[in-house]
Amino acid sequence: MWGTIFLLYYGNIVLGIIEGLIVGRMLRVPYTPSIALLILANYVSAFVGSVMFGLGEAPSPLPESLFEIPLHHPSLITWICVLVAFGASLLIEWPACLLLAESSPRRIRSSLLAATVAQVATYSLLALYFAGGSNTIGREVVVSPLEEVVSGGVDARVYFIDPVNGDLCSFRLDGSDRQTLRALGSTHRNDVLGWWPPEFTGEEHWRLEFWSAAKRETMVVLEHPPGVCEAFRSRYDDDIVWDGWWLGFNGVADLRAPENREIVAKPSGNSGVSFRAPDGDDSIFVSYDTPFVSWWGRCITLLPDDLAVFELGQQVCVLSLETRKIAFLARGRGPCVLLGDSE
Repeated sequence: MWGTIFLLYYGNIVLGIIEGLIVGRMLRVPYTPSIALLILANYVSAFVGSVMFGLGEAPSPLPESLFEIPLHHPSLITWICVLVAFGASLLIEWPACLLLAESSPRRIRSSLLAATVAQVATYSLLALYFAGGSNTIGREVVVSPLEEVVSGGVDARVYFIDPVNGDLCSFRLDGSDRQTLRALGSTHRNDVLGWWPPEFTGEEHWRLEFWSAAKRETMVVLEHPPGVCEAFRSRYDDDIVWDGWWLGFNGVADLRAPENREIVAKPSGNSGVSFRAPDGDDSIFVSYDTPFVSWWGRCITLLPDDLAVFELGQQVCVLSLETRKIAFLARGRGPCVLLGDSE
């Protein structure tokens, strides 16, 4: 993500100089106006690209709409984005070349050729940058069918926010029994769910609350019998507690037995999520961070059988820490999990 921001603000100057030199030489025009126009055109192209692909945590309307399950196609999404970006850059920057070729006898042909050569040159230089994105899906973790990741031994229910209609939904960990529980009117990608455990409420029930990032307010959306669920909340960064509420956004809820908590987890924003043992061996990184799209990782819940449920780019996923297999559960954000009475 930081490389993308640097390119957006400063790298376009370098690209504009390179393209300006190429265009100036091919069209036989002075370098100064050629460089100035191409720098300006690169900034216009970068702005259009930020709208098309999103920047940082902003939604990425183009790549997220290409596939029903983006998790299954990360590499393909990257290369589609490269081709779309190349075509958009060519269309946006060609008018600058057309203006510079005003005195050329074959103005349209020569300007289009110069613009194409300039784009090929700069995109060739950017190839290493495009390839340098952090994509561990398919390398460190393998996308697999849900039944290969969840064996059925864990009785748990996943609650999440539907990103399309903003409703509170839930299903069992194996993907069955999906329910729409109530309308929340959620509109912000940073909206999240969190549990008030009984020790903080003084009640007998776990209380599920919805935090609206847009309205900056919370509301109780569900109460659940405690059963035998005793959650160990390993808050992010030195056990930060927000008035007793486990927010879940940058936190980790550990629902495993105390003796089975050797592997720890950490949400890393645009760098995805990570899992590691205390000795640092066998670390697992789940990340998709490219110049075009960053799937932010957050809201991790660790479950028995070494399973982990979390959000990755508005996709609710489940990962087996033992087999390193990951499966798609649903399009959703802010997931949290509660174990059933059978645990």
